[in-house]
Amino acid sequence: MSSTALVAGGQASTPVKKTPQITESPGNWKHPRLAEIIRRQNATVFTEANVRTIGYNIAAFGLVLTAKLLGTKYPWITRL
Repeated sequence: MSSTALVAGGQASTPVKKTPQITESPGNWKHPRLAEIIRRQNATVFTEANVRTIGYNIAAFGLVLTAKLLGTKYPWITRL
């Protein structure tokens, strides 16, 4: 059986796409790219989380340098 609707007289009719009605309401509008705008604004702010990340990176760099220096002075450490 066909999915097209039959009109009186046995002829098929073309389906009509229904457009949703949009009601204008003040206060419901949101910028389409609001998430990107907020993300970019937050990327320009220097917070405590940034300081913490810098501290972790410095500590990791210090550990790598210490391991490298210990590895050259005590070669058996690199085989662990």
